[in-house]
Amino acid sequence: MSVLNEEQLNHFIDNTVNNTSHYDLAYIFYNIFKDKYRYIGKQRWDVYDYNNKEWKKDLYKFNLKNDIRLTMADYYLKRSIYWYKTSIDNKEMDIIYKMRGEKLLRIRNNLKNDKYISILIKEASAFFDYNPSK
Repeated sequence: MSVLNEEQLNHFIDNTVNNTSHYDLAYIFYNIFKDKYRYIGKQRWDVYDYNNKEWKKDLYKFNLKNDIRLTMADYYLKRSIYWYKTSIDNKEMDIIYKMRGEKLLRIRNNLKNDKYISILIKEASAFFDYNPSK
């Protein structure tokens, strides 16, 4: 689903350990789902229906919120687990790697919070802005 390859996506996710702005998370979300969503203005979003090959209204941003809450949060969980496992194999860096894993897990938990998701969606709207006259 992501337009980034796994290595690029992991790089962006790891960078959010040091800079956890909504902008950075919105950028990651955009790069994962740029072909699935478009922002049409006035807090309205479309979602692409791959089965019918057409854009549909995402009422109440239901699909958008679920992709943040489930899919994007899952990317962060997987990356957190990676750093925890890496800390076991590398005793010299284990504290740093565990801290990185913990930070990613906190971000993942934020991606489950409705208020946090709303702010992230507002930030992401600039990336997904749809202008049919372009």
